[in-house]
Amino acid sequence: MMQPVSTTTTGLTCPDCAERLYRVDNGPSWCPACEWNLGNLGEALTAPRGWGWLVRRSHRTAFRLDQEQFTKYSARRPDGPEPSTVGRILLAVSLLLIAVVAATAAYGVVLITHGGLAFVGGAALILVAVVLRPRLGKLPKRGHRLKRTDYPALYSLVDQVAQAAGAHAPDVIAVDFAFNASTWRAGIRQRRVLNLGLPLWLVLEPQQHVALLAHEIGHQVNGDPMRSLLVQPAMRTFGALARYTHVSQRSFDRVMYGSPRAAGRGALLELLIMLAMKLFSSICLLIHAALNALGFRDRQRAEYLADGIAVDIAGSTAMIGLADRLILMPQIANIIGYNAETQRVSQWRALADTLSTSRAEQLPLLRQLTARNTTLWAQHPPAGLRARMAEAWPATEPRVSLTAQESTAINAELRDWFKATHAKILGSRSFRGRN
Repeated sequence: MMQPVSTTTTGLTCPDCAERLYRVDNGPSWCPACEWNLGNLGEALTAPRGWGWLVRRSHRTAFRLDQEQFTKYSARRPDGPEPSTVGRILLAVSLLLIAVVAATAAYGVVLITHGGLAFVGGAALILVAVVLRPRLGKLPKRGHRLKRTDYPALYSLVDQVAQAAGAHAPDVIAVDFAFNASTWRAGIRQRRVLNLGLPLWLVLEPQQHVALLAHEIGHQVNGDPMRSLLVQPAMRTFGALARYTHVSQRSFDRVMYGSPRAAGRGALLELLIMLAMKLFSSICLLIHAALNALGFRDRQRAEYLADGIAVDIAGSTAMIGLADRLILMPQIANIIGYNAETQRVSQWRALADTLSTSRAEQLPLLRQLTARNTTLWAQHPPAGLRARMAEAWPATEPRVSLTAQESTAINAELRDWFKATHAKILGSRSFRGRN
């Protein structure tokens, strides 16, 4: 079983405020009082040879932006969607990419009509356009979708939360076996999908279920540009180009160190083509990384807005408790996997409650430490900052409450899925035998 995080004092004092310094598991020391050196990952920050400076710089930038965003929204709770400059930039890039892909497909059709070698070129252009086309999103597997008639209590709660948020109720509710929850749009009709990870559901308290649902449904009304279908091409097209034009080191070695007999048979031309593809792939990868850094930073802003909706609907206590559970989720998952053979699913929340109680004294430090594990490409703010943000906002009572009777009814409807979750975790090698 996972042991408690080893938080110890160093015997040293902070150079800024003279308070005691702490460290965790022999990591870099930091000051919990003023957060001096909190952003230092030390030796845990690894990078490929020659890229260490870039990784360190990007980590410092991400940490600074996290803190600035936290300072902004903790001082003023967002009360609705805000204009997004990043969203407009990504939309403009996406519209340009859509136009280019459409033009590529159209020109490919023109070439096909000419026949001959032009037919081959036209077919290739159409294939490129198909690969780079905007994606509409996929619906969950049919077997994981929950029918409203079979799960009336769950749908009733979701409907209440959606109404309180001023959002449309999800068209599809599905479940899976992840410690997670998510929402997206899928298909030509862009149906609203709410996906609930059953392991996560099982370790939350009833009112935290309301907070989880309110947060996910809140993404429909928080002005998150990343949820827009028109923004997706900017987020994925250059990544797809980089992936499909990538040249492996093995291919270079084959040309560079192949048989001498093959050297005069176009090896030089093949090498030049590979170098051109590698350059093109690298440029696309850099553009992809830059656009995603912009997009994910804006998505973090949207996550705080969704948390504000969750606070308004489920209450401050529930949202804070949900964020704190997310901090401890890796340990909770480990403990559940370790005890899966002896503990029923009905006991999983008790395991999570016990762990949370045992970590109560460490929780302020653990909240701070989540801020260390950040990157420019993180889609969510650090869970510790989310908990502290909800605490900084004015205390709010719940508008939607889940009674014990209603919670029991929902769990009864999901009973068979809970059994399947237990079997899934029992059969997962990633859990079995971990310590």
